[in-house]
Amino acid sequence: LEKSKAKKTHLSFVQACIVWVNNSPYYYTVFIATFIVFLACQTSRQISDWWLRQWTTDAKGWYGPDKNPDNPPGTKPDFPYENLSASQAYIITYAIPALFFIFSMFPRGWWFHWWTLGSGQKIHTKAVHNVLYAPLGFFLQNPVGELLQAFTRDQDTMDENLVDSWHYLGIYGLIMLSTVITVSTVIYYFSVFAGVLIIVTGLIMWYYLPCATKLKGQIVQTKGALVGLVAETLEGLDVIQAFDKKDFFVETALVRNDLHHRTVYSGDSLNLWLAHRCDFYGAIMVLAVSCFAVGMKEELGAATVGLAFSNTMQMLVFYTWSVRFLAESLFNMSSVEKLGWLAEELDTEGAAKQVDNSNSDPEAGDLKIVVAPKGGKKGKDMEDGGAPKNWPSKGAVTFN
Repeated sequence: LEKSKAKKTHLSFVQACIVWVNNSPYYYTVFIATFIVFLACQTSRQISDWWLRQWTTDAKGWYGPDKNPDNPPGTKPDFPYENLSASQAYIITYAIPALFFIFSMFPRGWWFHWWTLGSGQKIHTKAVHNVLYAPLGFFLQNPVGELLQAFTRDQDTMDENLVDSWHYLGIYGLIMLSTVITVSTVIYYFSVFAGVLIIVTGLIMWYYLPCATKLKGQIVQTKGALVGLVAETLEGLDVIQAFDKKDFFVETALVRNDLHHRTVYSGDSLNLWLAHRCDFYGAIMVLAVSCFAVGMKEELGAATVGLAFSNTMQMLVFYTWSVRFLAESLFNMSSVEKLGWLAEELDTEGAAKQVDNSNSDPEAGDLKIVVAPKGGKKGKDMEDGGAPKNWPSKGAVTFN
């Protein structure tokens, strides 16, 4: 067997995202549909908020002079609401995007989980296949604990925690973005505050990401070492009892468990550090917007100021949770980085080929096992359908 030289044991964050998208069911169709449904759902929500503002100020001029003195007598709704009252016309128009938002939430979640869970299933299937067909050298170079963790904890994280964190990140992130656009059209200075907030967030993430990446790798490494120790201890328990080394393995497990808990605690503390600063700068932005809204109340009007206040408070909540879910998603992507590497980058054993030894050492074997890189893709020495039909029933094995 040719040696499998694994230069790395996981993908980068960008590579993991690409693998997650590439394994989408039906060749990106489900992923693209999910993205479109997310945008359509949030856009309908913003349209309903915008139309509510049009209604409160009677921007269309549909009410009569009894409710809006600026309108001349005989004012009525335009086409196609000529036979309806102004209130009925506003309610019907408002109901269209509102109902679309309500009913689009169901396909939004359905399409998203179809993409994420379908992609996770394909990655898991490929990873299991590649590990089963991996050269023996792979198991000598990679600890058993990391493999056990990959097919237990990482698989569960990819199918549960990662799906939830990305789902809520998409929802809250789009709400925050649409809120910035909506409030900026009302209070132009808000775009400046939002720009400063984005810059500050970028600086915070500039300090956060390197540390988070390092801690993420340490969490995976210490967890793999602990799981591997427990698995190997249970497998060789009779030998441990025979040599009376139970106390030694218990102490070693406690040390590794303590080390793993330290890395997990450090990661949680780092996330709290990020959340605290996001809350602080978000509160400053709300205070600034509130001061401008109160100072410009005569110019903006009560309806506009109320819309600005409500959207700004929403943004404070959704901004904080968006950053938190972003941090959680970065940590959970380590599961895709590991399983994606097993599914896409792991070398596997290829087809066995009979070689002609007529001009070589007669004592040499007449079989050659080639290794197909990148998850079993066909190479130059590969045969269609696996091994050749003239596979020999016996061969020579030479030790030198």
